[in-house]
Amino acid sequence: MVDLIVISDIHLGSQLCQAKLLNEFLKQIETKKLIINGDLFDDINLKRLDKDAWHVLSRLRKLSKKMELIFVCGNHDSEAEHIAHLIGVEVVDECIELSGGKSILCIHGDKFDRFLGNWFTYLADWIYNFIQRLNKEWARKLKMDSKVFLRCVEEIKKKALEYKKKKGVNLIFLGHSHHADEDNELRYYNSGSWVDNICTYLEINEGIVKLKEWRVNDV
Repeated sequence: MVDLIVISDIHLGSQLCQAKLLNEFLKQIETKKLIINGDLFDDINLKRLDKDAWHVLSRLRKLSKKMELIFVCGNHDSEAEHIAHLIGVEVVDECIELSGGKSILCIHGDKFDRFLGNWFTYLADWIYNFIQRLNKEWARKLKMDSKVFLRCVEEIKKKALEYKKKKGVNLIFLGHSHHADEDNELRYYNSGSWVDNICTYLEINEGIVKLKEWRVNDV
């Protein structure tokens, strides 16, 4: 059993959400603590949740009764505190955890994104989501080849590292960008997302962090 598992950017309610895959993952994890590091929901509209999404919420509620479960608020989780009781947790803006004597700051990361709320961002998201519905591999390649996206990711990372220094912690974990990252030198990590074929998460034990993948064919 590991100290901590961190997932983020699940986006329940989105057509791109891998809820069925996530539910299988949650059945198999063995951890003392689980952190949802933002964007559990695509938006707070329960009517958009399908059967698989409700199964995820039910699984999380069961897990909250046998392990510590922390829900960090993301930019898509506005007013999530009103429905957090569905999984038996409270919503926090950020949290600091310990593993192997190392302090770990978990924060979603939207506060470091200067592009958030920009009309261009909404347009780019719409185009990206549309292409994902057609072909996820095309969308993935488009995103990774986008200079604007990569510049945004680097800026978020830079600001996050400044915040890490300000808070005086050893490690910082983000979500938000959907760009999985394992930078052991700078001690910066991003758990990626659960809206791609290759879903990712962070596993921490005795202060050692591993970025892991959970693929569709793992089910």
